[in-house]
Amino acid sequence: MRRPGLTTVETRLSGPEWATTAVALGSSTAGFLRGGHRYLAQGVVGDLAGLGVAAAALAGAGRRLRHEAALCGVAILVVRRLDPRWPEAWPAAAWWAAIAAGLGAYLPWRNHRLAGAPVRQRAPAPQA
Repeated sequence: MRRPGLTTVETRLSGPEWATTAVALGSSTAGFLRGGHRYLAQGVVGDLAGLGVAAAALAGAGRRLRHEAALCGVAILVVRRLDPRWPEAWPAAAWWAAIAAGLGAYLPWRNHRLAGAPVRQRAPAPQA
């Protein structure tokens, strides 16, 4: 059985991608509940950085990275480790608007870019 690659032309998430998305969402929610505004501010910076990497890969290769939510989670960890203080000066409403705008721009653009990409056909099941 062939392992999936790091990229795909599929717009829909695979089963494992749904799982990593759920883990990323749960982790981020827990981080926000524990860390409040500081986590929100740094988390959105990380999310936007992760979306930037995903967008660059899509623009360059015409394929999306698998496990985009995990990529954003790693970017959040990097930002949290660097611990910048400047994001905390912005109000929560600005960060909620920033992530809404980032996702609102990236997801439709991603789907549009992938709409014209050739989809790999699955081999037919062997006949018994």
